Amino acid sequence: MNSKPCKNCGNTMLKTPKLSKKMWERKNYCSRSCNGKAHWPETNTEEMFWALVNKSGSCWRWEGGVKRGYGQYRLWGRSWGAYQISYKLLKGEVSEGFELDHLCRNRLCVNPEHLEPVTPLENKIRSPLSNISKTHCKRGHEFTEVNTVKVPGGRGCRRCRINTSRRWNARQTASVA
Repeated sequence: MNSKPCKNCGNTMLKTPKLSKKMWERKNYCSRSCNGKAHWPETNTEEMFWALVNKSGSCWRWEGGVKRGYGQYRLWGRSWGAYQISYKLLKGEVSEGFELDHLCRNRLCVNPEHLEPVTPLENKIRSPLSNISKTHCKRGHEFTEVNTVKVPGGRGCRRCRINTSRRWNARQTASVA
């Protein structure tokens, strides 16, 4: 027998010359994908998702996998942020051009009441880690229209740049003398 159907999708599999008789008898699936689907059917269901959520406090804590501080879950054929799935299931789709902001600032929270659709710029401004929300440079100089310069990747403090330039010039002059 040189052909047989795949046990998952039913496609006809042909025996290749490199397969031994024993290996051919054991082969039941036409591809790794079919083999995986047969052994791991769509088990990542919504019920399994909610089983990984601890709703004991006001923040619903994600207790599943984590990537870069955010909960991760595989559903509907791809990996999602757990907070995105929660919002989608309980409140609906997020409009095009918007992303979800954690109002509680807890990245593991999946409570849709703590999530708000905002523009990417608004989300960046709200972030405590973002330079956009900072009012002073790391040396305490205020970011004003006069004291702020554009630098690659954002903005910088004009006074700090002048001071750095003066120190560099002083070192260069001292090394020449």
